[in-house]
Amino acid sequence: MTPADRVRIKTDAGAFAHGEKHWNAHLSETQARTIRASTDTVAALAARHGVSLQTVASIRASRRWEHLGT
Repeated sequence: MTPADRVRIKTDAGAFAHGEKHWNAHLSETQARTIRASTDTVAALAARHGVSLQTVASIRASRRWEHLGT
């Protein structure tokens, strides 16, 4: 078993907090879904939700909140 396999198994079992459950989360699941579905500019969404441009861009590209799917 590789280290990546062990991490995936622990993640699937809920050993790592992600999304709203993460201690440093600034957005709710609803907000992340809204950002993904929105056609507003990255700058407008970042200002509206109080996060960085990079955060919004990463959510839209499914690099953050990837557990939500597309």
